Amino acid sequence: MIDLGLSITSLALRNRHSGVGSLSPLIWFDPSDKGTLFQDAAGTIPVTASGEPVGRMNDKSGNGHHAVQSINANRRPTFFEDANGRRYLNFDGIDDELSAGALPFSEDATNVTAFRLNSFNAAHPHVISNRISGPSNYRHRQPLVSLQNGTTLVRAAWGALSSSVSVGQSPIGLDMVLSSWTTGTDRNINANGIAKDYSVAEPIADGGSGPFEISGGNRAAMRFYGTFQANRKLSDDEIALVRRRFSALSGGRA
Repeated sequence: MIDLGLSITSLALRNRHSGVGSLSPLIWFDPSDKGTLFQDAAGTIPVTASGEPVGRMNDKSGNGHHAVQSINANRRPTFFEDANGRRYLNFDGIDDELSAGALPFSEDATNVTAFRLNSFNAAHPHVISNRISGPSNYRHRQPLVSLQNGTTLVRAAWGALSSSVSVGQSPIGLDMVLSSWTTGTDRNINANGIAKDYSVAEPIADGGSGPFEISGGNRAAMRFYGTFQANRKLSDDEIALVRRRFSALSGGRA
């Protein structure tokens, strides 16, 4: 006999996966999909159990922007699955980092990231950074997702301008779904359903050469549940779709 309840659930999950993939992501990382995780940067030793290091996380967008740790094996994050079945990468906030290389530029872009900050190991821990190659080219940031120690603020900086929103409590230990987007005229940030709009005074600019990094720059001590980026402004319905997916993975609010 076929268990229709299980079959329907499995079908719904598959449809949800394909829905996110249908949005033409530039990059898409999902550590809940253990098949995308490998212990080595070359992708020859799969991750099979909780507690194993991750040297490579394959990009699910199909664009081949895989995130790797090819510099030092001691800087690999660790894969875990908690008692609730949530899978994530744990970054130690000291030197753990994954890099996906330089990504194509777009003035219009959207990013959605799910994470949990474990502690403030730096004044401004970086969850995601892209195209950062030094303090002189802040206009090239696309984006920089970070937090500020001693505050309730979460930030998403596109170019030289930082969008921020308060989550109303310490972000430490808070599972979070953060979405942000930018165009040539407007920006938006949404952390766990708390959203804020901004007008753009200075649009982002091409020219940054830094790679797309998870816990790059100022290392973040965190659980990392996944990230999605598209080189266009997604519609409200499309952003809601990605937020629901990451909410299911992390427990953060959609």
